[in-house]
Amino acid sequence: MPENELVAQELLHVLLMGRPGGGKSTLCATFPKPMLVFGFDPPGKERAYMERGTASGIKKGDRCFYREVYDPPDPSKVIIRYEFWGENNPVKPTAYPRFVARMASLEHDITKYGYQTVVGDTATFFELSARTYSEYSINASVKDGRQHYAFSAKACEQYLMMRWPNLLLCHSIMCCHIDDQKDDSEEGDVVVRKMAALPGKLPNRISGGFGEVWRVYFAGKSTKGKPIHLLQTQPREANTYDCKSLLHIPDGIQPHYEAIQATLTKNKTQESV
Repeated sequence: MPENELVAQELLHVLLMGRPGGGKSTLCATFPKPMLVFGFDPPGKERAYMERGTASGIKKGDRCFYREVYDPPDPSKVIIRYEFWGENNPVKPTAYPRFVARMASLEHDITKYGYQTVVGDTATFFELSARTYSEYSINASVKDGRQHYAFSAKACEQYLMMRWPNLLLCHSIMCCHIDDQKDDSEEGDVVVRKMAALPGKLPNRISGGFGEVWRVYFAGKSTKGKPIHLLQTQPREANTYDCKSLLHIPDGIQPHYEAIQATLTKNKTQESV
C-alpha cells in the first residue's frame, strides 16, 4: 500500500442530541482514547470525562485552560485532554478567535498525540460564543441583532457542519441541546420536529453533515433505582426527534461505545455472509 494511502476505518461522525443531564457527555466519554474534548459549556460540565481516570487540576495552555485525565493503570499516560472554551468576560470576548486559531493545528495534534476521538460539548454554547464575539467585538457598532445571529450561524456552518464531520482520522462527536423546530414533511406540510437547538435554518440543515444523528435520553430507573439511559438512532412514529443512522445502528441500544461497536461488528459479519 502506498505510504500516502490511509487505512480505511469505521469511524463515527455523530451529531448527538440530548436534554441537559441526559447523558451526552457520559456517552462521549466511553469512546476510544486518547480523546480531545473542546468544552464550550461552563466549567463543572467536565465531570463525566474526569471520572474516566485520575484527573489533574486546571492547567494553563497556550490558548486555553485545560485538564488532563490519566490512565489508572499507567499514571504517566494521558487518556483525555479537556479544554475549556467558555467565555469568562462576555463584554470583552476572546474565546471564539482563540478557538479559530486552535483549529489550525487540530489535524497536526490528532496525528502527534494519536487522538482517536474528538468531542465538541456543546454546540449550543459554541454558537453563543461566536454570537457574543460578533456583538461585543468584531461587529460591536452594529445594533441589528440579526447580523450577530448571521455571524454565529456562519461560524456553526464552518465548524459544526463542515469541520467536525470531516475529521477523517478519528471519531468526531458534536453534542447539542434540543429545541422544537419547524420542518417540511414528505407531503409538503409544515411540521414541528425536535432538532438541534441552533438559530435560523441550521437545525434543518446541520444533520445533513453527519451520517449519524442520535438522541440519548433518560428512560426511567431500574428495579434497584439506578437511572437507565437509551440511544435513539432512528425516527419513531411515537416522537418527532430527527434521528438517523447510516451505519444501521439499532434503535434503543445502550449508550456506550462498546455496545455500538458490537452492533457494527455484527453488521459487518452479516454483510460478509
